[in-house]
Amino acid sequence: MRILELFIFASGLLLTAIAAAPLYDFAADVNEGAFQLDYYERGGALVVRLEYSGSVELSGARLIIIADGQSYQGGPEDLGPGGYIEVELPPGAAESVEDIVFEARIAGLYRLRLDIGVETAGG
Repeated sequence: MRILELFIFASGLLLTAIAAAPLYDFAADVNEGAFQLDYYERGGALVVRLEYSGSVELSGARLIIIADGQSYQGGPEDLGPGGYIEVELPPGAAESVEDIVFEARIAGLYRLRLDIGVETAGG
C-alpha cells in the first residue's frame, strides 16, 4: 500500500511539473524580451502593434488600449513566435492614452494579464 501512495504522490508531482513548464518557459521568454511594443501611422490613424517572439503559444490574446474613456481592442488572436496584435486609434486619441493592457492564456492553462501602463513626459 505504501508503494501505491508513493506512486500517486510522484505522479502528482510529475503532472504539476509538466503543467508548470509552459509558465516557466513563458517567464524565460519575457526575460529575453519576447514583447516589442511599436507604433506607426496608417491613413491618419495611429496603429499600436505588440509583437511576440516567445516560444510558448498564447491563445485568445488581446491588446486593449484605453483612450479618452474609450476602449480600443485588437484580438482575440492566437500568438506564436513572430505573431502580433494591432490596435488602431482614431486621430486625436493617441494624445490621451490612459492605459495599455495585454491579456492571453498561456498554453490554455494560465490566464495572463499584463498592465503595460503609460508613461508620460512632463514639461
